[in-house]
Amino acid sequence: MPDVSANAVCTLMTGCLFIFSKGDFMNISGENTGYTQIADNKNATKKNFISAVILAAGGSSRMGIDKVTAELAGIPVIAHSIRTMEQSEADEIIVVASGLNYDRIKSIADSMKVTKPLKVISGGATRVESAINAFNAMDERSKVISVHDGARPLASTELCDKVAQSAIEHGGAIAAVWVKDTIKRVEDGIITATPERKHLMQAQTPQAFTREVYEKAIEYMKSNPAEITDDAGAAEMVGCRVAVVEGDYRNIKLTTPDDFLVAEAFLDKKDEM
Repeated sequence: MPDVSANAVCTLMTGCLFIFSKGDFMNISGENTGYTQIADNKNATKKNFISAVILAAGGSSRMGIDKVTAELAGIPVIAHSIRTMEQSEADEIIVVASGLNYDRIKSIADSMKVTKPLKVISGGATRVESAINAFNAMDERSKVISVHDGARPLASTELCDKVAQSAIEHGGAIAAVWVKDTIKRVEDGIITATPERKHLMQAQTPQAFTREVYEKAIEYMKSNPAEITDDAGAAEMVGCRVAVVEGDYRNIKLTTPDDFLVAEAFLDKKDEM
């Protein structure tokens, strides 16, 4: 049995779960958590051209509607993510749409009058093909690629910038939050292991990488498309020690209709603050 104390990945929840050891973690608030802190070098991002990729080509099979063009608090979901990236340190924004929602997303993007270079491109039949299309559409000056799920409309600008900064220092970085529930490893309906919760984190987006790392990750994804559920997994497989920035429990992925209710409640609470 492999040692699960390092970088094992579980797929028991929506998103990915990672097992971490001390020294792999930074706190976005800068508080002393007992884990190694990564320097908050705000100037680092300004010296590197950052391409923000927003993935919006998923099938939304569990929703029954196209969740990224559906409205959240009166605004299309994808517009929330575009605006966040516009306000971040990103230098360009690339939205990867599907054949079914391309026209609608293009119309939404055009109506927003975004002040940064913005492209809406067609994704592929798989996540890997979409990643390749996005990479090919990037500005040749791009040094850092920040990949964000368009179905996570509540990510903050601060979080996006922290992840990009960490990627510059480490080659790759993701946002993640500590799991709250006990996680079980299950095979054929039988529990086979109970990993220690104190080492488990649930991966979010954005996930950012240097161009060199992301190029290698894409080549790995081409050869092993079925193995990859997120970009960080591919980066790990090509030797990158992906760093972790503490995410936000409000940065949920819209997967079911109930998630929209939760997201709207978070937005209402934010407006009250």
